[in-house]
Amino acid sequence: GAKWFSGAKLNFAENLLRYRDDSIAIKFYGEDHVYRELTYTQLYIEVEKFAAALKGIGVQKGDRVVAYMPSISETVVAFLASASIGAIWSSCSPDFGVNGLIERFAQIKPKVLILCDRYYYNGKEINVVNRLSNILKKIRSIKNVVLINYPGKKHIKFIKNKGIKFEFWKNIKKLKPKKLEFKRFDFDHELAILYSSGTTGKPKCICHRSGGVLLQHLKEHQLQSEIKENDNVFYFTTCGWMMWNWLISSLASKA
Repeated sequence: GAKWFSGAKLNFAENLLRYRDDSIAIKFYGEDHVYRELTYTQLYIEVEKFAAALKGIGVQKGDRVVAYMPSISETVVAFLASASIGAIWSSCSPDFGVNGLIERFAQIKPKVLILCDRYYYNGKEINVVNRLSNILKKIRSIKNVVLINYPGKKHIKFIKNKGIKFEFWKNIKKLKPKKLEFKRFDFDHELAILYSSGTTGKPKCICHRSGGVLLQHLKEHQLQSEIKENDNVFYFTTCGWMMWNWLISSLASKA
């Protein structure tokens, strides 16, 4: 029943986006040799656009936004946009089968699903969008799908599900940025839902909170790992493991 820093307010995303210059925020290397860089300014603008898109489809504080994504820069943008407006993030890696995803996401009744159409592993292109219909049948709370094509690729064709609103990342990128107002939330406001491994029964929800995650990660990065401004930080992880969240928080140290 302990309450930490009661009365303190913060916005997790604001702390990761407070640098807005031309230094590099993200370097993305795809297995298929796609390379992309995003500066802190570019990252901020992309988060602005995606946050506006989430608001436009009715996402509010406390709504769950889930992602079935490889570790690409668009996943970072979506996470920060979700956090910026007080929504609760949860992500699974596409190497999880559909049943593994449904076991996790069905528990938290998400409003929005963010999906990449494919990913690459061991030289193979693996179709993800063909799993969509099954996911939507099993998780009825999902009313909106944001579809992302893998960087440098065209969309894989798919059949739209009736009653679901679809938005495409390429259309969101065309939007004019709307000023991002970082509303401050309670220190213990929910940030993200992660899961146990599922080795004993179904995976169990574990809710992580904004202030605690930010302080813990800054401590581990700056004090224990000696991460400094403009350092390159790499962790080999999927978006289905807590080390992905740990990696993204290194933006708060301007790495």
